[in-house]
Amino acid sequence: MTYMFQAIVATDGGDYRLFQVAPDAYCVTEDGVEGLTDYVVVEPDELALLAPENLVGTLTAWVYEMRRGLTVLDTALTRRRR
Repeated sequence: MTYMFQAIVATDGGDYRLFQVAPDAYCVTEDGVEGLTDYVVVEPDELALLAPENLVGTLTAWVYEMRRGLTVLDTALTRRRR
């Protein structure tokens, strides 16, 4: 069994998750909402943004940019079963 990491950011407007769907692309989902909210695709020279230790920061930056006005309440990095 293999695992991948996912970032979780809890806000006052909902919880968002970021996890890998392709080698250079991650998707953003919102708890309680069907389907994908957004994709995060990076250029080859920016792949460090999607390293496990940077996922929470990448998702937090996405929340601040794409969901302006929300307050981040908590963040976490967890393993997700493939």
